[in-house]
Amino acid sequence: MMGRSQRANLKQAPREAQVVSINHCRDTYIIKTAAGTVLKVWEFKLRIKTDSSSDRPNPGNPVMTGSGMMGDRASVVFSSPAEISRSINEKCD
Repeated sequence: MMGRSQRANLKQAPREAQVVSINHCRDTYIIKTAAGTVLKVWEFKLRIKTDSSSDRPNPGNPVMTGSGMMGDRASVVFSSPAEISRSINEKCD
């Protein structure tokens, strides 16, 4: 069994990781962070997760983390499942 790394405190995520909007356009998620960065992630490379621990993101403030052994995936972590669908918009700009 592989060892687990220590879980990050997502309440203290830097602005570069704080997600302010998520749009879905065709096969791509467009994620904007609090730092103003816009990232385009292919839908098969984005993982949607929840964290209900004491280190979870603040409600309404999802956090993006890297994932995948090759660093080619991203995860967006929400504080509850109810936040997921209301945070993702079908929108192409």
